[in-house]
Amino acid sequence: MALFGAEPSQYSAAHTGTATSTCAHPSRAASGQDVTVSSSDPVDSRPVTSNFIGSTAGWEPAEAVVFIGRRDGEGTAATVCCAALNFFTGRTSAEQWTRQHPEVKGQIAVQERAVEIGVQTLGPLLLGE
Repeated sequence: MALFGAEPSQYSAAHTGTATSTCAHPSRAASGQDVTVSSSDPVDSRPVTSNFIGSTAGWEPAEAVVFIGRRDGEGTAATVCCAALNFFTGRTSAEQWTRQHPEVKGQIAVQERAVEIGVQTLGPLLLGE
């Protein structure tokens, strides 16, 4: 089942069971449900997991960061933004990816900021506001 787009991707989000997701944004915490988002670092393929239980977020590895960006052009959010959203095992890996993809505009966000941006951006959609 795709949660934020028609095409499955490298992400999965587990509520009750597992679903693939085109956009595994940390805003899933805004859904009010306990959520585990699993991804992999696009540079070294190592796993990155974020768990949202109640109002508490836990990340593995603890140094994980998120690149939140957008590609130029028009299209769905899944095409323009979600395709430019990546979880990384740490800042060094994210910076390497950013240098290799200058066509993708965005920022490297620490965990707290990634969740904040996600809740501001997608929270109303997830909460039906």
